[in-house]
Parts: sequence; C-alpha cells; structure tokens
Amino acid sequence: MKPASRLAQPPDLLAQQHRNPQDHQDNAPFAIPVSYPRANAPPRSTTTATTTTPFYFDPRPLAYRGRYSEPWAGRSVLYKFVRSTGKLALFHLMNAFLGYTAFCVCLAGLAGSIGLLPLCCFGVVIFRVLLFAVYGFAQLDVMLYNSIAPVDQHVYVQVPQNPRTAALSGRRLSPTLTTFSPISMAALAYFLTVKFALGVLSTICFWAAITAPISLISSALGSGDNTFLQISFGPDDIAEFKANPVLFVLLSLSLFVIGVAFMHLVARASQKATRFFCCERFSTYRYIHQQYDASVPYYPVAINAYGSVAHDAPSHRQHYSDSSYSNTSHNRV
Repeated sequence: MKPASRLAQPPDLLAQQHRNPQDHQDNAPFAIPVSYPRANAPPRSTTTATTTTPFYFDPRPLAYRGRYSEPWAGRSVLYKFVRSTGKLALFHLMNAFLGYTAFCVCLAGLAGSIGLLPLCCFGVVIFRVLLFAVYGFAQLDVMLYNSIAPVDQHVYVQVPQNPRTAALSGRRLSPTLTTFSPISMAALAYFLTVKFALGVLSTICFWAAITAPISLISSALGSGDNTFLQISFGPDDIAEFKANPVLFVLLSLSLFVIGVAFMHLVARASQKATRFFCCERFSTYRYIHQQYDASVPYYPVAINAYGSVAHDAPSHRQHYSDSSYSNTSHNRV
C-alpha cells in the first residue's frame, strides 16, 4: 500500500521528495524519475514517466574530405609517382593558362577603367566589373590549390551552412574581393605580377618535364629526322640518340628529374601565394537553442560549441542562429 499512497500524492510533493537525495536513495524502487532542466520549470501534470530519444549532435568539427579518404592505399610506389606527377603536370598546365588569362583580363580592365574615368566616371563601373572578375579568378586559383593540397589543408570557397560547422576554423576565400578594399587591391596586383610570373614558371617546368620522355620515346621508335633525336643547348649538339644512345638516355632522365623537382617547387610557391593574396583565416561559433519539455530528461547538446545553451526557443527542435559567423576573424596569413 505504500507505493499506492506515494502515487496518490500531488506532483509538487513528489517533485520535492525527488529533489531530496536521501529520500531518493531510501525509496529508489518507487521514485519517479522527474528531471527539471531549469529552476522555474512547470511541475509535472502526470505521474507517468515518459522517455524519448535525445537529440543527436555530432561534436566533431567538420573536415573537408574527398571521395576517398585513402585513394592510394595498397598501390605500388610507381603508381603513386605516376599519379602525383600527372596531377602536378595538369596543375601546371591549368596554372599557366589561368596566369596568362588573368593577366590579360586584369590589364585590359585596369587600362579601360583608367582611360574611361573622365567619361562621366564610367571607369568606376569598369573597375567594379574588374573586381568581380578578380573574384572569379581567385575562385579558380583556390580550386587549383585544393586539387594538389592535402585534405587537412584545403581552403573553403564557401563556409558550409550546416550544424556541424560549430567551432570550425581554417582558411577560406576572402569574401571582400568584390569590394574596393586593400585585399582586393592586393589580389589585383597579384594577378598582374606574381601570378603571371608563376604562370611562366609553370610553363617552363611543364615543358622541361615532358620534353625528355617525349624525345626518348620518339628516339626509341626511330625517325628519319635527326632534329627530334638530339639534345642541344646551342649550335653544337651535346647528345644524339643514334650516335650515343646511353648518354642521350642519361641526359633525358636527368632533365626529367630536374623538371619534376622544379614542378614541386613552383607548385609550393604557387600555393603559398594563393594563401597569402586570396585567402584568410576564419573561425566560427554557433549558438544552439533547444526547448526541453519538463517530462523529458535533460541532455546537453552543445558539447563543443561556443556560446551558451538557451531553453526559451519557441519549438521542441534545435534552432541555429543566423549570427553564427559574427566571430569570424580576417587574418591573411
């Protein structure tokens, strides 16, 4: 009869007894699991305990991952070398094309904006369009950077808008490139000077790397034209495949190794220039709001998120504030 008498008591008295730890230990089999997430929560209206599945929140930070986490696992060393060299060759080919195109467009746009400035300030409109073109070139430059960079060093073109971006940090494409700002002026100067020079270097290392294999294959297949079967640095021939094949092969392999090493150095310099002129560091925080019912046990959901957890949201769902990126830093390092 004791359990029946306890169940007949008012909800407020049950809640007061449940808050007493000694009473909870003495009557553990008969205690009703009542939980209050806040001090001014309304009392329970029923004596039956309800259970529900807690809201799931993944505390791990969002990390950009490709299609495969380990695409070269189990592959041979030769396969890895050929694949990485092919990616570098394609990168330098596209980098040279981007450097030449951006240089021509930026030079023409800058000259047009300066020349049309006395014509009712029409040059300001041209310069505004030029800034959008600079932003587009910067997007392509970041995509080229991500194509050869490790997964943990990728640059975000846009920060993902989903709940897993709480406490996310890294590098992103600067959003102020489309406005008149010091960063946009630095990006314009970058495409007019540094990027053009890197495009020229990409062309040199690309041709230095592929000329030796092409000449070696064409020499091995044989041809009647001797101009394609010799390595020369002037009017005097250094090596010819028919006259001295061993020296020709050694020089071809040496030129290929030098070209591949030069490709790595130029790619590293291009990545550093992209990070410095087009990207910025950022960090995010996000407020997570959730309404908890008095009959549901309290489960914390904002484990690794910055900010506070509020309990006055209008619904029983998680709501993420629109001001989640107000703590974004702008460090161009």
